Amino acid sequence: MSGVVALLAGGCDPTPKPAPPIKVSPSASVDPKAKVEADYLAYWSALKAAHEASNPSYPDLRKHATGDQLQKAMQAIESLRSGGLQLRGDVTHESKVVSLTGSVANIDDCIDTSGRTLFDRKSGKPHTPQPSGDRKST
Repeated sequence: MSGVVALLAGGCDPTPKPAPPIKVSPSASVDPKAKVEADYLAYWSALKAAHEASNPSYPDLRKHATGDQLQKAMQAIESLRSGGLQLRGDVTHESKVVSLTGSVANIDDCIDTSGRTLFDRKSGKPHTPQPSGDRKST
């Protein structure tokens, strides 16, 4: 299967907002929904690594994102980097593939970003204010 994952991002509330697609890698021997979810979580892993490296050109980002989603991720990392900041920590997911038609999948995910911390890159100390919150992605 090859294609994209369509996402809608917003708060963990019933009114999600659209977000651009991410890449889905082909695989013939794995359950298609399991593969989509694995690719989705691999994108988040690559995004975490790119943030922690303060590297908007982090190679794994291109393996898991494309188009507007890739550009937005790269711009966010560059914005933090040029501002002397670095985002570290974990994001937890409660994700589930809710539909899969051909090369388009929809994932419902409540994302908890409370495990992330914004740091000053020079001092290594936590920056204030800190980002926080949950959001719903469909």
